Amino acid sequence: SQDEVTPQIRQQIEALNQKFDEAINNHDPAGCAACCIATGVVITPVGTFVGQQEIQKCYAEVFQRFSTLSHQVDKITHLCSFYSDLCGIYNI
Repeated sequence: SQDEVTPQIRQQIEALNQKFDEAINNHDPAGCAACCIATGVVITPVGTFVGQQEIQKCYAEVFQRFSTLSHQVDKITHLCSFYSDLCGIYNI
């Protein structure tokens, strides 16, 4: 089935999740943006950011405002159930 999560897809999602966590924890806006495709969209309470450059600027502002921000995602199983959407948003 098209929506089946193969071991390879699960591994890609886990690797991307780890890469994104590291970028958040290192306050690396470019690393956060690199986890998104070129036409990625991030929707926040303060606006919508389209494309890697805008996403990078968004995270730069977030890190300036929230200097103690860290990220721990422990929801791989949940993410895998939506992998087809993730593949269209993130660099998988």
